[in-house]
Amino acid sequence: MSTLVLKRKVGQGIVIDQQVKVEVIGIDKGKVRLAIQAPSGIPIRSKQTSELSERRITMPSQHRRIKNL
Repeated sequence: MSTLVLKRKVGQGIVIDQQVKVEVIGIDKGKVRLAIQAPSGIPIRSKQTSELSERRITMPSQHRRIKNL
């Protein structure tokens, strides 16, 4: 996996693999707003949402099954 660290100003952006465009559209109180354009076949998720989905898949169920009450 590659990591590239960049500084961008509002209105600037990056292009990934000539398909995905990421642009900084706002910065307010330490929060950055990004606009992401990608082909419909490429899912776009926040890191937190993606990590939560991975945890749900890999965590064993904590619920017990109740047999024939």
